[in-house]
Amino acid sequence: MKPVRSVAFSPDGARLATASDDRTVKVWNASNGLELLTLKGHTGGVDSVVFSSDGARLATGSRETAKIWPVDGRQQPLILNGHIPFYSVAFSPNGTRLATGSFDGTAKVWDVSTGLEVLTLKGHIKPVRSVTFSPDGTSLATGSGDGTVNLLGGGGDLEVTGLAGEVSEAAGVRPPSSAENNPGRGSR
Repeated sequence: MKPVRSVAFSPDGARLATASDDRTVKVWNASNGLELLTLKGHTGGVDSVVFSSDGARLATGSRETAKIWPVDGRQQPLILNGHIPFYSVAFSPNGTRLATGSFDGTAKVWDVSTGLEVLTLKGHIKPVRSVTFSPDGTSLATGSGDGTVNLLGGGGDLEVTGLAGEVSEAAGVRPPSSAENNPGRGSR
């Protein structure tokens, strides 16, 4: 039996997704434990899984790629390539963007409908192990093995869903406006 690396409830709580070292993602009925769906296609262990806010899609991150799957299992997943491995995945609240964190010390933001990368966030010196959007979708936080948390957006300064390009320096755990006075990794 292979280790389970990540679990996620659907927004309505009716389903539970699991990501495993056996290279699969499974969707289970949360009330009776019956397996509803097995998603295959990763060539390495799957480290992260999350449902979109409408429950219609799953995003998975593995050692070779990230994928966005329709939960009905009837279509092929959208494949995201760009950095490996993908340690963490998170949908924006409106479901239009996906953030990924990686071993290469970057986080990326992707357009969910096209699979195109819209933003690369640099600033960590070790792997990005966790990514999350704020509830309003205007900020993105990243957590790294370097002991820092970087925050992009918030306070009306930046809207993550509207960004394109590359950010080379991000402030750590303080509003982005503070980054102007002290660029770099920021406070710990």
